[in-house]
Amino acid sequence: MRQGTTVLPAGTLLHHGTQGDFDCRDIEGPAWFSRSIAVARHFAQRSGDETPRILCYVTTAEIELPLIRGVRGFDAFCEEHDIRPYSADDMADGVRRAGLAGWLIPDNYPDGDDILLVDLSDLSFHNEVN
Repeated sequence: MRQGTTVLPAGTLLHHGTQGDFDCRDIEGPAWFSRSIAVARHFAQRSGDETPRILCYVTTAEIELPLIRGVRGFDAFCEEHDIRPYSADDMADGVRRAGLAGWLIPDNYPDGDDILLVDLSDLSFHNEVN
């Protein structure tokens, strides 16, 4: 279930899996990240691109996020904030309407967390991970 909030401190590295032709400077919210390279690699490979890439960003300020645990916690979070979990765009729009920066689900994947950010103004490109 939802367990309050958590803070990503300034200097936190976040990984984003993407397609081969993506320009790291053009990233806009919403975007999904993980502190785990393995989770980002999973998303990059799901894109079906022959040259998936892992881009690493660093937080330039603290980012406070709702902490969500489990399916029941996610459902309760969506109900609380009137978020429709039908598509990525619907979820991101609901998070924006709720005035939230995104969310963090720490155990969404066996290898790491699932982080949605709708405002990327506190991120800076760090490097590309091979």
